[in-house]
Amino acid sequence: MKNGSLKAVFKDYLNTEHGAGKTKMKQNKIILPYPNPVLMPNRKHGRHWASVQQAKVKARQEAFLLSGSLNYTGGGLKITFYTPDARKRDLDNLLAAMKPALDGMAKAIGVDDAQFRPLLIDKVKAESRKDARVEIELMGQPENE
Repeated sequence: MKNGSLKAVFKDYLNTEHGAGKTKMKQNKIILPYPNPVLMPNRKHGRHWASVQQAKVKARQEAFLLSGSLNYTGGGLKITFYTPDARKRDLDNLLAAMKPALDGMAKAIGVDDAQFRPLLIDKVKAESRKDARVEIELMGQPENE
């Protein structure tokens, strides 16, 4: 399937109540839906890999579609998780759940995701469950490289 037709299909989906209709894109910043709990590595205990495949594909495609016009010139990312509640969550678990989305973002802007260095990660409690999201900000090239 060509990228153009994929974009058309998911552009329609993203505008539905079931899609990520609240996603927004700003210059050098992308706002994605909070990761599906199925993608959290600590919740996989014994599940078959195929049971999470649909969630991975959806996360990758949403990030791909929303990242296409970002202006990436190299450098790191700042990822802020706005969690839906006050439960404790490991940052490494949250980052692992974002792997498919980061892959989609890297593909959309035409780079290898290994170039996203440094990677700053933070978490904040969202104002409400409906405001749970992930903000990814492009930081640009570090001065020493």
